[in-house]
Amino acid sequence: MALSSSLNTSAANTSGFYQGMNASIPRFRPPFSPILYLLFVYYAIAVLALSIISNLLALAACFKLYRRNPSVMLGYLASLSVANLCFSILGSFDFSMHFSLTGEVACKVEGFLTETCYMAAIIILVCISYERKRVVATPILARLKELHFRKLLPLLVWVFSSILCSPLLIFYTRIHGTCTSILLASISRLIFYIIQTVVVYVLSLFLMFWAHLNIFKTLSRHRTFRRGSSSAAKIFRSDAKLSRMLVAVIIVFVVCHTPYMSMLLMINFGIEERTATWQITWHIARLLMFSQTTINPFIYCFFSKQFRKTCKDILTCHCSASNLQVPRLRATSGTTSLELQAVPCYDGNGGPYEKDITEM
Repeated sequence: MALSSSLNTSAANTSGFYQGMNASIPRFRPPFSPILYLLFVYYAIAVLALSIISNLLALAACFKLYRRNPSVMLGYLASLSVANLCFSILGSFDFSMHFSLTGEVACKVEGFLTETCYMAAIIILVCISYERKRVVATPILARLKELHFRKLLPLLVWVFSSILCSPLLIFYTRIHGTCTSILLASISRLIFYIIQTVVVYVLSLFLMFWAHLNIFKTLSRHRTFRRGSSSAAKIFRSDAKLSRMLVAVIIVFVVCHTPYMSMLLMINFGIEERTATWQITWHIARLLMFSQTTINPFIYCFFSKQFRKTCKDILTCHCSASNLQVPRLRATSGTTSLELQAVPCYDGNGGPYEKDITEM
């Protein structure tokens, strides 16, 4: 969800309120103390810097791992990092200049791109959940799927998200230096954000919950088997650890976005208080959503030893000969972290087969 869209009704409603207090003020000013405002600004700057560094590092790690072993999951994780990176950069403009000096076209492009980044992020999480469900539930069929087509899926997600958000190119405009969709009639705006909140957000959360519920049901049936020391048992432990990592990513996304989505829906329904408490809560919700862009790379490093090692190699400019090995690799688990090792998988009849590293 774009931070610029958060100003749709807030800027329109509050600007008139504050202009009534002081007609010489042409644009919105936060209704709280300068010290608190500076804290928000410094926090946003720190989040922006951390988001750029962490997501660029995650992109480099995904690219390095993808060169060793192409997989759809790495493509999804890279796309998610791109969405978070673009969202944090574009969102920073909303905390600063609001495109007051850059013109109408920049306002429309910024509003469209930030909405697209949010839309792409949540659709990518749904695709990741489905990909994991498919790999865990039917590993043989997942291995037989055509990889060339599936590698295009992250790109198709961006195309689909752009189409969904394309109407905002018409409705976004610049008013008093603030980028807003005020040209979108109130009923049309209400319909758009109801669809975005209920259909896209809530339905996506339901699909992710359903997918991971099935994943853990499948893994629970092999709970005893995972305690063994065979290669197949390591793979099942790897599946469980990677599933927990993705659940952590989804939980963080929900916790950081739900307050903002709830308040935005209340604003579009006209349930908004013109009080300092409301405005402070509104800015905190925006900053919380903004902070989410920095967290995912740390989750990857916490759960994945291979990801930590790759990031360390990138930061230290280290490229060992082992990183240039070409054999097909498979994510297995040791005691506490994921590693990439060339190990076989076994089907239900005990027969060996090679399982793709679609789950990193």
